[in-house]
Amino acid sequence: MHGLLLRLSGIDAEAEAAVRVIAAFDQLVAHRADTGALVRAAAGLAECTAGIHDPLRGVFLSVSSDGRSVASRVIPATSTLAKVDDGSGAEVWLDRVGGPGPLDAIVAERMAAAAAIILDRIFGSASYAIDPGALELLLSEQVSDVDRARCARLLGFSEARAIRAVAFLCVGPQHDVTTRSLESLTSQIRAGGDIMQLAKIGDLFAAITTADQIPAELPAQIRAGVGQKVDPLKAPASWAGARTALRFTVSLPGLKRPPLQSVEDLGPLIALANHPLDDLRAMHDVQAITTVAANDPSGEHIHTLDAFCRAGSLRRTAAELYLHHTSVAARIAHISSALGYAVDTPDGAFRARIALTLWQLSQGLD
Repeated sequence: MHGLLLRLSGIDAEAEAAVRVIAAFDQLVAHRADTGALVRAAAGLAECTAGIHDPLRGVFLSVSSDGRSVASRVIPATSTLAKVDDGSGAEVWLDRVGGPGPLDAIVAERMAAAAAIILDRIFGSASYAIDPGALELLLSEQVSDVDRARCARLLGFSEARAIRAVAFLCVGPQHDVTTRSLESLTSQIRAGGDIMQLAKIGDLFAAITTADQIPAELPAQIRAGVGQKVDPLKAPASWAGARTALRFTVSLPGLKRPPLQSVEDLGPLIALANHPLDDLRAMHDVQAITTVAANDPSGEHIHTLDAFCRAGSLRRTAAELYLHHTSVAARIAHISSALGYAVDTPDGAFRARIALTLWQLSQGLD
């Protein structure tokens, strides 16, 4: 390549530059660059804004010549465009002030060729990128390892060392809003260079991702359980963990829980979820909490009990609830009477906290 460049430089400066462009994108592919590195390299090489949009996989990246992300999600009408030839409808572009440069067409063309390879490596074949059947098979315990490995490859996880399953549940009627929100979340994770595939399975939205973290800021109508990190061939175990973690996100009057819970953060509490719902609902302490909640539609007693179990003292509970500690003491005395044991002791507070969690789990996922 060096010898070819030397000969071309003495004949045709544009030909030399074109070969350098080809070599630059070949190097990106050879070094397994992600979509972000591809767009940044193109922007730096062309010295103008560069971008990529893949509507099928939810990718939209735009970077200025100085490497900064461009907030706008609109492809400028003056751009030099090139289609990614993989059937996904993806395209790349260069946008230069003053109009296209002499090499913009070849830079965009080589960028598109590199994008086809990179997108296929990260997300899998475009024809399977959002195949719910492939995702469902990957998560199924009834599938052979051979078929599971095939699904992992089709979905782009064949080279992933570890993945996580995530179970999303919509707690309101706005299905379209949920779908758009999760598609936006998927795009956000993919824009960071990780893989994420999403599909609807039964009442849940299921996702598989290589990301270590799921953003905690979820839309109000969405709850999420995150499974443990596993090898792609053990995806069903992570999916089971995700669905279990999702149960710990149930929010009840007075009992507010974070909308996102990771199974890895539950510790020994995970054992509480092993009991069948009917057994949980039949437990004396769960029935007692249920009665307290039924007699307190505002949820203030459950809220007080929950805060006291977490805070460990009347004064800290009062500070959290913006009440005088004597008011908190009166509530705790009333709750203790209703439950049949003293909540304001270490053992009583521990018992009440477990009872609240069992009550939460007994509600199922409705």
